[in-house]
Amino acid sequence: MKYIIYLISIIFISTGINLNGEQLSLSDAIKRGLKNNYQIRIFSENTKIAENNNSWGLAGRYPSLNLGLNSANSINNDQSTTNPDDRSKFNSYVLSPSLSLNWVLFKGFSVSITKNKLDMLNKISVETKEIIVENTIQAIVLAYNKVILEKEKMKITQKLYNLSRDRYKYVLSKKEYGLAVTTDVLNAKIAYLSDKTNIISQKMNIKNAKRNLNLVLGEEVNKDITISENLKSKNFNFVLKTLKKKLLNNNKNLKNQYINQEILKNEIKLNHSGYYPTVSMNSGLSMNRIGMKFPEIPLSSSSSYDYYVNFSISMNLFNGGNTKRAIANARINEKIGLLKLSELKFSLENRLTGFVDLYSLQKELLEISNENIKNTSLNLELAFDRFKSGVITSFNYRDIQIQYFNTAYNKLQSIYNLIDTGTEILRLTGNLASEYIKK
Repeated sequence: MKYIIYLISIIFISTGINLNGEQLSLSDAIKRGLKNNYQIRIFSENTKIAENNNSWGLAGRYPSLNLGLNSANSINNDQSTTNPDDRSKFNSYVLSPSLSLNWVLFKGFSVSITKNKLDMLNKISVETKEIIVENTIQAIVLAYNKVILEKEKMKITQKLYNLSRDRYKYVLSKKEYGLAVTTDVLNAKIAYLSDKTNIISQKMNIKNAKRNLNLVLGEEVNKDITISENLKSKNFNFVLKTLKKKLLNNNKNLKNQYINQEILKNEIKLNHSGYYPTVSMNSGLSMNRIGMKFPEIPLSSSSSYDYYVNFSISMNLFNGGNTKRAIANARINEKIGLLKLSELKFSLENRLTGFVDLYSLQKELLEISNENIKNTSLNLELAFDRFKSGVITSFNYRDIQIQYFNTAYNKLQSIYNLIDTGTEILRLTGNLASEYIKK
């Protein structure tokens, strides 16, 4: 049986079949998450609506053309009251097709202003979708690396558990020969059970991290995935002055606010069009065909048609100050928009400055953690032999274990924090998609 199991394992390995779930790289995870994300799919449809609305027809450049057809039919059967035999009976019909055209030739430049507004609404729709794409990429990167973080923590927890288990077995064996007291056994057992509990908790942390990744990717919550990559952060050399320029030019929220500001300017122009006259043209063609049929008399019919081309001009001279009031309100809204734009720039620049400083600090902390882990690892390797030789007590040995455990955890957390801060800086400066989506 052991031979069969061994043979099956060799076959699985040689054929590349993964027994632990689907292998998933970060780039594949991003592609899948962007494809499955519901918000991106919703805004993709909204973008199509904005594209459809961005037309000269909706702006009012083109005329409207209508075709009509009216029909009237009647049967007359009149009977004289004085002479019942005197009847007047005939059939008649009227058929009237018509074609009409209505065209606003000029309305205070409102057509071009409205078309410009539709262009900008289309751009806002595209930029809003890009914002969701960036947020999704950031969420996937963090969720993906969170799984790696918890798996790396499990390795450390497992190592500490193995040490505690060996120590517990060693103390038990010493007690059999009368070389250890009950207190030593209890302390070793407490440490062993504590680390065993941490193993169980860490397994749940990994499971929750995978569930969260599946949620971000739009996959089934319990779908089994395998990530074989190590936890590592990209080493960015951020320059604040350069990043601020990128922020002002590429930040998606700022871009949307710039476009909104242009729309507010357009509203002023659109309200100004109320001071201009409106020139319209109405044109049409209509026909009438009339037929009448009396008993024993052939059908008689006649037809006529007429056409017309009319122009009209109208101009509002006074409407209670509504046009003036609308322009004033539009200018106030433009000022409010400028204030919001300045506030957003101020907030984003301060946020960017804080994250750049934090990133520099986290890089220093990671360097310290790398040095510290070397010392604690070496100390841990020597500690067990020193414990067995009686140079240090069991309490000292446990302290060394905990020291290594905390240092290793801090190093992993420092790497994850760098990833988190780095992706936020890339998102703020509009470079997140270009960094993680290679074309």
